[in-house]
Amino acid sequence: MSTDAIPRPQEAKVAVQLPIVDDDPVTQGFRVHHSAMTSPLVHRAEIERIFARSWLYVGHESEIPNPGDFVRRPVGGRSWSAG
Repeated sequence: MSTDAIPRPQEAKVAVQLPIVDDDPVTQGFRVHHSAMTSPLVHRAEIERIFARSWLYVGHESEIPNPGDFVRRPVGGRSWSAG
């Protein structure tokens, strides 16, 4: 019961402890290894698998009330504009 394996390039300097998520329905235990929050490999995988393939919320229409107004937000390592 683990998530997809995170690719581990040989040049990586920070090890990822697998499984990252341990979900045990018998004991109702759910643990996430700290490397999920600190590993550059996990971060890169999240950017590629989540931010690059999903709709992202960058703002509300109330933030751009006039024609020509826009907002810019950094999301997933990219700068996004909405207007």
